[in-house]
Amino acid sequence: MPAPIPIPEPHDYGTNFFDHQARFRARDWLWQNLNDEQRQEYVETRAFVVKGNDTGARYKISYDKVVRLAPNSATFCLVLNCRRDDTPPYEDWLLAKKILIECAEDLFLRIAHLHGQFPERR
Repeated sequence: MPAPIPIPEPHDYGTNFFDHQARFRARDWLWQNLNDEQRQEYVETRAFVVKGNDTGARYKISYDKVVRLAPNSATFCLVLNCRRDDTPPYEDWLLAKKILIECAEDLFLRIAHLHGQFPERR
């Protein structure tokens, strides 16, 4: 039986947008929802791959983007509306994207923007 993958420290933001304990809760909740392969990839790259529930497409999730892997490659940006002083921990963003793609891929594809195709600001 392989050794368990050690849980990494929460992402270091260099800012105090939220309390210290929120970072650890977010990290623990993400860790509980990753399989061993995703955990290993997260330790190495701070990103991981999930499978969409509708199309079966594979997506690599990181903090700033979601990349649909070949054969239908595309890069998406999912903008979640938060005030700067109310930004959730990094790991919460990752878990939100994971749940959305694994449980409601069609909704993700409707609300995410293809990289470089953002709506105009008014």
